[in-house]
Amino acid sequence: MTDYPEPKNPAEVRKIYDSLRANLPLIPRPDTFVITRTVSMLSAEDQAEIIKKVKEFTVFDKEQNDPYGEHDFIKVTHQEIDYFLKFDWYGGSEGYRVVITLMQASDY
Repeated sequence: MTDYPEPKNPAEVRKIYDSLRANLPLIPRPDTFVITRTVSMLSAEDQAEIIKKVKEFTVFDKEQNDPYGEHDFIKVTHQEIDYFLKFDWYGGSEGYRVVITLMQASDY
């Protein structure tokens, strides 16, 4: 198992997360992208539209949704339902550096 040291500051975290988000849904090892069962039950078109929305998301605000400036959590709405995209730093644990999860808000 390879250890991946945590980034030293929020700017480094943000750079990694933004880069990964730009490449969704194609995330190579040591990172991975997972969706919850609720999201997997949506049509391919709906899944693609939600992923498009999280890729295009730019409204990061320290007071509202990004207190540490890491861009590690995103909320988008599709067909009046909220969806979350979250990033978790595993650092090599379980064989992954970063796990990205797309879920319906009710899954959280």
